[in-house]
Amino acid sequence: MATINVKGPVVDNDTGDFMDYFEMQNVCPKKVSDALSNLTNGEQVDVQIASDGGDVFAASEIYTMLRNAQQNNSVTANIEGLAASAASVIAMACSTINMSPSAQMMIHQASVGSMSGNADDLVQVMNSLNSTDQMIVSLYSE
Repeated sequence: MATINVKGPVVDNDTGDFMDYFEMQNVCPKKVSDALSNLTNGEQVDVQIASDGGDVFAASEIYTMLRNAQQNNSVTANIEGLAASAASVIAMACSTINMSPSAQMMIHQASVGSMSGNADDLVQVMNSLNSTDQMIVSLYSE
């Protein structure tokens, strides 16, 4: 059985390397790829989730890896405490989702921290957020 820990923020690979250096919890696409690289056909994959989310694009990469792993393996999410935001996207990749009675899943519209620029820049950001929202909605409805 392979275990993938989705603990701490969901981050890109470079940020994951930085956080690892300082021994900070995180999950990044590279860690998931490494965990899945040694799978044998039919092996169970358990995804342990306790995360308040993070980078939706890193979560999308992880989602795709887990979906691809389902071609030959059973992939189960075990939500231990919180699967929020981008972490909930990762949970949607699993064929089975188990939640502790005390666990929660939080979903929301895509957001950005701070913005600057002219009206054209802000329209571009708005369009990007709307596109991201539609992607996430399609995963949840699937």
